[in-house]
Amino acid sequence: MNIDCRDRIFLTGAGFTKNFGAPLAKEMWGIILGNPALDVAPDVRRILLNDFDFESVYNTVMRGARLPLVEDDDQSSWNTQKQALTRAVSDAYEYIDRKIRDFRFSGGAPHPVNIYQVQDFIASFAGNSNKPGFFFTLNQDLFIERHYYNGQRPTLPGIKERGTWFTTNSQPLDAERCIIPQAQSEISAPFDASPFYYVKLHGSSNWYSADQQTMVIGDAKQAQIAAEPLLARYFDTFRAALTGGGRRLLCAGYSFSDFHINSAIRDGIRAGLRLYTLSPESPDSLANRLRQTETGEAIWGGLAGYFQFDFKTLFPADQSTTAEWKMIQKRFFGTS
Repeated sequence: MNIDCRDRIFLTGAGFTKNFGAPLAKEMWGIILGNPALDVAPDVRRILLNDFDFESVYNTVMRGARLPLVEDDDQSSWNTQKQALTRAVSDAYEYIDRKIRDFRFSGGAPHPVNIYQVQDFIASFAGNSNKPGFFFTLNQDLFIERHYYNGQRPTLPGIKERGTWFTTNSQPLDAERCIIPQAQSEISAPFDASPFYYVKLHGSSNWYSADQQTMVIGDAKQAQIAAEPLLARYFDTFRAALTGGGRRLLCAGYSFSDFHINSAIRDGIRAGLRLYTLSPESPDSLANRLRQTETGEAIWGGLAGYFQFDFKTLFPADQSTTAEWKMIQKRFFGTS
């Protein structure tokens, strides 16, 4: 699969929205585990206690057969437990969305950031109808839909957009619910000459399958992604964008802990991709973690730039143009 796109590509992970008060994945696990809805779901709780990846637990419980850990053979009891997990996960995402909707970008905010500069930064990845720009994310929150309202409006491929997205008109999370397409005709060609695509590789907290009962949230397991045709198409597009040759990828807040994402980045590096990271994490910490993985040496060896900043440092609330931002403009975007 070949794809002609802009040569500057953006990828975000949970650390990106952590800049704006959203929890990381492991923090989400604790929020879900403590939900009173799970008081009637002892088997689900036991599964959670054995797997800290809440997305994996959700997909395994909701999509898979009954699990070995489950002792009760009563199907109605198991259905009750599945409903309890759905409620707990839904509540956790509502908690995140409430924090995102209520976030204030000012000097008095917990994480003061100049949102207008953040928006300009995101808009820097837009392209045109011939060479579209790509903003990929592993995040399932609606931060971008809530707080990116200046600059080129992005398209969510295959998703029927709502008028409230990319505006200042926020609605509660449940009011933003979408049913993702299942028809192959809708999935095979979701990229329709838009100049800017926002691609949620792991789904979204407001996306539901056709039965409207199961949230479409993928995880690091390729089998779970492949189970949802639209997400499978997204990942194929991600890999194609990275392996096109001569491109640059900026990762913001990505921990490099997802094997399938790392594999695509490694393959991109082999095809000439230049990798840059934006994260406050120390480079030695990332290097040590990468070297424990199958793809780590190739990824670390392909690193072209490391920007050790958070967004508060990069785009402070006083609206000043920082030396850190000028560095990224020069070294990644090639502008002064």
